[in-house]
Amino acid sequence: MDGTVRHNLRSLEEDLGLYADEALTAGARAMNRAATSVRAEGVRQISAQLAGLKQGTIRRQTTIERATRKNMRAVVEFNAKRFRLFSNFATRQTKKGVPLRRLPWRIETLDGDVVSPSDLRRAFIQRSRRTSQPNIWIRIGEGRFPITALLAPSAATTFDQRGLAEGILRLGRDRFSVSFDSEAKFLTRKRGSFGAWYGS
Repeated sequence: MDGTVRHNLRSLEEDLGLYADEALTAGARAMNRAATSVRAEGVRQISAQLAGLKQGTIRRQTTIERATRKNMRAVVEFNAKRFRLFSNFATRQTKKGVPLRRLPWRIETLDGDVVSPSDLRRAFIQRSRRTSQPNIWIRIGEGRFPITALLAPSAATTFDQRGLAEGILRLGRDRFSVSFDSEAKFLTRKRGSFGAWYGS
């Protein structure tokens, strides 16, 4: 979906009595504050959907492209890399498979097929032959092979498919408006103070 928070900088400039360079400064600062708020709230809500996955782990899967006066565009990106179940959700194997303390909203195979939580009763922990990283696996079919690793959805998929975008983008718009107004007042006061000092 389109995750864009749009603005009309020229209109804001006229409404608040800003000079063009002041509007660019206020706009870039407000966009970056809004982007920071969007990431923080997105991480918090994604963590809740992914069974309390550590927010720091999710935050490392996000990036912010910050706005500048020359590039009036701030971008928050949630990575499409999925999360391993091992270490993020479970760390031990029992006679009853691999229990997860809490379940993310979906568990899937490497191919993206949804796996029932009941299938965790036949899951096992094993290191990948390719990466040597431990993960949680299940067998496909009755034989020993093939096997597939189990994963939790990515931050990007969770953001898109769990209905988080609308509320978080609303937060971004509100944060931009409040921040821009605050920056505009600061810059106009600064301009007035400089004028008073210069004329004295």
